[in-house]
Amino acid sequence: MKALLLLLLVSLSFALYDSTSNVVHLTKDTFKSEVLDSEDPWLVEFYAPWCGYCKRLVPVYDKVATAYKGIMKLGAVDMTTDKEAGEPYEVSMYPTIKYFGQDKTKPIDYNDERDEAGFITFLGERIKEIARSRIDSKESPLDAKIAAVIKKKKDDEEAERKE
Repeated sequence: MKALLLLLLVSLSFALYDSTSNVVHLTKDTFKSEVLDSEDPWLVEFYAPWCGYCKRLVPVYDKVATAYKGIMKLGAVDMTTDKEAGEPYEVSMYPTIKYFGQDKTKPIDYNDERDEAGFITFLGERIKEIARSRIDSKESPLDAKIAAVIKKKKDDEEAERKE
């Protein structure tokens, strides 16, 4: 029991993002439900807690997560404890950052600068893509809502005529 508790404390001490961070801690158990099954766009960092580059990225990535809160989700996977989450994406170096947009089966590699300006440029382009696809789609979510309201109104009118 003591060994298990010690192992838990040691693994928690290596976490790069604390509980006050807007970066979502993802695990092999939560990755699918949080990221892949979500309609939200995600930027995910796959890291190792001993990695110097990963440690230097923390304040920037945390700041970007705060700036994009409510617009896009940013998450992080500790590959030393949850490598199964990153295996399908051929994560071989740290940090590896991938964007999971509308097509979650084809994440986009983030290869831009690892500073605020780089993230803002990259994520700004992804947001434009989302907006363009919604405008260009045959039926936007708003169109579906409008169609549902019109159908309900017609059904109600027809029901009144039958009475």
